[in-house]
Amino acid sequence: MSSWNYNQIIVVVINVLGGMGVIGSYIKGIISHPGSVSSLWGGVPPSIRLYYGLGMLLSALGYFAFSYYILFRIDPDGLEIAGVFNYLTFAVLYFIILCASTVWMPLTYSFLDNPNHGTWISIRTVLFATALGTLLLLISLITMTPRELSASYWFAIAGVTVFFLHTGILDAFVWPTFFKR
Repeated sequence: MSSWNYNQIIVVVINVLGGMGVIGSYIKGIISHPGSVSSLWGGVPPSIRLYYGLGMLLSALGYFAFSYYILFRIDPDGLEIAGVFNYLTFAVLYFIILCASTVWMPLTYSFLDNPNHGTWISIRTVLFATALGTLLLLISLITMTPRELSASYWFAIAGVTVFFLHTGILDAFVWPTFFKR
């Protein structure tokens, strides 16, 4: 690809603003609740936390792998996803993932400060939204045409799969199961 398409710029803007939102919400949460980071684990056993640490590292690498492919290896013009959608689907999915990820820590601290059913449902909703957005991103990469079956494509598939295992299994199911309400 020789020049950036308008839709690619939208994906970049969503990633930059959304990434700033996620990181900003984490910084704000840590600053506004000094010394309480460990409370975010709830009752997750230390033996499982090791998998989280590894999962976070691999998920971050995976995020870069699939984002590289989406931004630099896909030609947005003429792209079809599942025979129905287009390149802007990626923008929508990034938006869902990043918006949901931005509100997780503030909601969790809110729940820790004042436990109630509504906030717990909100936390579970944003975790499921992130997992669903990630699963749909994986499906989009698998079903898009045309696609270049190169090493970067397979790294993107591996990256989004690892990202989904983290968001769809660890975050959406394991963490809430062990979190003490």
